[in-house]
Amino acid sequence: MKKNQFYMLLIVLLIIINVAQLGAKYIYHKHPHNPRDKNLKIRAPKLLGLDESQKHTFFGLAGNHREKILKLQEQQHELTLSYINNPSTPVLDEIANIHKQKIILTENHFSDVYNILNEAQKSNFSRFKQAALKVIIH
Repeated sequence: MKKNQFYMLLIVLLIIINVAQLGAKYIYHKHPHNPRDKNLKIRAPKLLGLDESQKHTFFGLAGNHREKILKLQEQQHELTLSYINNPSTPVLDEIANIHKQKIILTENHFSDVYNILNEAQKSNFSRFKQAALKVIIH
């Protein structure tokens, strides 16, 4: 009888430990960036004070930028897998080159967005860029 009680107590203790671990993982887990990304897509036109024509241009620029970045990320992913399977300096250099291209492409995108703004809106650009960089980098 005491042996059964010991095992029951042990099972209850293990259940408590598992629940605590799951709870801690849920509380301290960093959530993916997508919700903030979507939020930025909604906030960006407001942050910049865009009119309807500018919004249309802005979303076109954003779509083109996203497509180019996704293509580069796909190439970078394939090269990274290739490098992991067979490490070589040329492959590593190409991965670094793609990363550099993504940074340059993003800076060019920021310039394109800046160029659609009128003088009054340009004062808001810095806040928009900082918000965008938080989504991109963090």
